[in-house]
Amino acid sequence: MLTPAQAAQHAQAYQQSARAAEKSLATIAGRKVSREQSESAARVRSLLKQAADMSGRDVSMAEQLARRAEVLARDLAGSVAR
Repeated sequence: MLTPAQAAQHAQAYQQSARAAEKSLATIAGRKVSREQSESAARVRSLLKQAADMSGRDVSMAEQLARRAEVLARDLAGSVAR
């Protein structure tokens, strides 16, 4: 069981990671991407949806999912930029 302070920390981290992932996705919007990159973008969106769905029930899991989405989105944005 999380304390209210821990839950607030996880919620803040979830929100920061989700925003960062969305920002990375926005940087590639409208650009020509490969099929693999398109699949990665879809995976990021799926992780963000899962995180949002989980945020009301298990904020720690929501944070983990959003963090995964953030890393994948950052890697994706870097691969498209090359």
